[in-house]
Amino acid sequence: MQNALNQQHSELKQMYRQLQGEVVERQRAQYESQRHKTMHEAVFENSRDAMLLLENEHIIDCNDAAQALFELQRKDLCGKHPWELSPEMQADGRDSREMAHEKLQDTLRLGRNQFEWLYLHRRGNTFPTEVLLTLISFQERRLVHAVVRDVTLRKEEETQLRLFKRAVAQSSDGIVITDLQGLILFGNQAWANMHGSNIDQLAGLPVAAFLDPENTAPNEFDITLWHQGSSSSVEQWHRRRNGSSFPALISCTAILGTRQEPAGYLVIARDITERIEAENALFRAKEDAEAANRAKSEFLANMSHEIRTPMNGIIGLTGLLLQTELSREQKGKLRLVASSAERLMDLINNILDFSKVEAGRVELEAIEFSLGEEVAGLLPVMQVKAGEKGLTLRYEGGERLPDRLIGDSTRLLQVLTNLLNNAIKFTDQGEIVLRVDRERREDDRVWLRFSVRDSGIGVPQEKQRLIFEAFSQADSSHTRKYGGTGLGLSICAQLCEVMGGSIGITSNEGQGSTFWCLLPFRLATQRSVGSADTPQALQLTSPHSREEILRGVPLLLAEDEFINTTLAVELLEHAGLKVQTAVNGREAVSAWQEGNFSAILMDIQMPEMDGYQATARIRELERARGGHIPIIAMTAHAMRGDRAQCLKAGMDDYVAKPIDPELLLQALERQLVPTALVVDDQEANQRIACRILVSLGWRVSLAATGAQALSACDTESFSLILMDIQMPEMNGMETTRRIRRLEEATGKRCYIIAVSSRKDQAEECRMAGMDDFISKPLSEEKLRKILTNTDQNAHGAS
Repeated sequence: MQNALNQQHSELKQMYRQLQGEVVERQRAQYESQRHKTMHEAVFENSRDAMLLLENEHIIDCNDAAQALFELQRKDLCGKHPWELSPEMQADGRDSREMAHEKLQDTLRLGRNQFEWLYLHRRGNTFPTEVLLTLISFQERRLVHAVVRDVTLRKEEETQLRLFKRAVAQSSDGIVITDLQGLILFGNQAWANMHGSNIDQLAGLPVAAFLDPENTAPNEFDITLWHQGSSSSVEQWHRRRNGSSFPALISCTAILGTRQEPAGYLVIARDITERIEAENALFRAKEDAEAANRAKSEFLANMSHEIRTPMNGIIGLTGLLLQTELSREQKGKLRLVASSAERLMDLINNILDFSKVEAGRVELEAIEFSLGEEVAGLLPVMQVKAGEKGLTLRYEGGERLPDRLIGDSTRLLQVLTNLLNNAIKFTDQGEIVLRVDRERREDDRVWLRFSVRDSGIGVPQEKQRLIFEAFSQADSSHTRKYGGTGLGLSICAQLCEVMGGSIGITSNEGQGSTFWCLLPFRLATQRSVGSADTPQALQLTSPHSREEILRGVPLLLAEDEFINTTLAVELLEHAGLKVQTAVNGREAVSAWQEGNFSAILMDIQMPEMDGYQATARIRELERARGGHIPIIAMTAHAMRGDRAQCLKAGMDDYVAKPIDPELLLQALERQLVPTALVVDDQEANQRIACRILVSLGWRVSLAATGAQALSACDTESFSLILMDIQMPEMNGMETTRRIRRLEEATGKRCYIIAVSSRKDQAEECRMAGMDDFISKPLSEEKLRKILTNTDQNAHGAS
């Protein structure tokens, strides 16, 4: 019992000491609170600035300075909303009630807010103030402490200063005077108007604050960089108060003090919006005109496509009819139909070329080619046309002509063909001369001048500027006599411009004409035309005839046009193929899955699933099941990029409509008989390899350098490449690496066999991407053994 009493006594003493401590602490807190309250009340009451205490946006207390400022007693001020002491609108035109509510809400949210404000005296006149609002918490109440400072005197001084600067103030250009830090000391009305600001609010602002931050580099905000020397003018983007931007021409001049040191800056701004808008309007008008031209050209291109489809039926069926037994009269009339159709196709092709150039859809190639071979291939064709009119066409080559060039040989031939056709058309007797001269060379580029001289009717001086314009001829009577649209020379001019060259004419009426074009090319090698070491781009066919190659071959034809299907089936079956048809891409994919075809002829525009989609689907299925069926695009699209798009989609070849039977059968032959590429810089080695491969049933192409091999692989698909390792400029390993990179874009992979006299290079060749290795000397037995041990034996003909 005694222990229990002692325990209770101890606990009571401890509780007493605790209570005593709490009482002391509470008394100390009350003392501190009273002391702080007394101090704050002293500050509040004795401040020279007007102070207000607000709760729920109404005044609950004020100091003596506030009563004096507003000329109202404390009892009259308490309970009022700040907007009731303000004019209806603030200086910036905003409603005082809405703006006061906004400022107070901002303070409650941010804890502090400082701004200028217009208030009213009891007499009704307004006066400017600076207001500082601070959020304070007191006994779980959220109060706003407001400090209001009358800045009337300062504003009056600023007004007086503006009066002294009346000349500046009335300037139509915006003007500000700043200190050395770029803070505005004075600004005119034009500056304020220009930036959508109030002139009374310019002073103290950094002039850089008017720059548009989205169009201004960080260093441009430093005014010291605006001034270079005595003065400078720069174009800047400025921002108005409403957030919009405008271009300004800025002149910044240093204001020198008594010691001839900068004391500030004079900045003059001129709004150049109208000038910029005029320039932009001119640019937009130019763009609109170009867009209209492109739209017109794209329309022409689409119309050409629609025309080419039925023309395929007309030309093809006419050709088939001419192969049947007909009377002489019937054959004569059909030949007229065929001739008219060919002339119509020439017209369509010219319109298509013209539309491609105008629509900006000309894509130039940069491939290696032989100038001599291109000219040699062009001359016989044009000589036949010239001979039909009794004209002589010959070629002249200048000195030191390079042979191996890099450029767009197709566009070059198009220009030369148009110039030669033009010469043949307007020449009734005499001769035509095609000449090529080396104009100049700069590093690895050479400028060649191609000229076509005729003994025709000539062109008057005053008409020469018109002949390169579209749909124009020098004399309308010539159109009636010679025919034509006047597009050929316009196409030449535009192609020359796209290729980075120029075109012109030298002529006198009745004395013939010389049309010339100056075109740049990159040099591939330093060999000259006709030199003994010029590599020949030989292509040897297989020992099998076309009839043997095509006989009985199962072929899938995907075509939705009935006439085109009928024409193609008759042509293909006549060549010995077995044809199955599909009317759309979806049906073609299904037929391929169920059948066993050697190749597919794929139209591009088909319902349900087009040719691109069908090809992509077939290639996707092949990746799972293996194999690769040749797919040849057969389309009325004839734009330059269409062939590349077909190959990119996974197709192996491309034939444009109207279908030329010979070109179609050549494409089939290319795909059905595998082609090998022999890459070797020694002609003797080339011939040995060719003879062996041809005996094994291959078609063969040759390349003498790595660059030629890359060019060949870029334009044709090979099943096999025999790659010599020791070659100048680019060896076989580097060539193989680049070929493998080219293949990444197409998804195809040819079988590359390294050919070398060094057996120790075998592993290095495999690391470079080659599939096999054969040591020199090359023999039929060695090559046959390698091909037999791989799936390449399936490519050879039996």
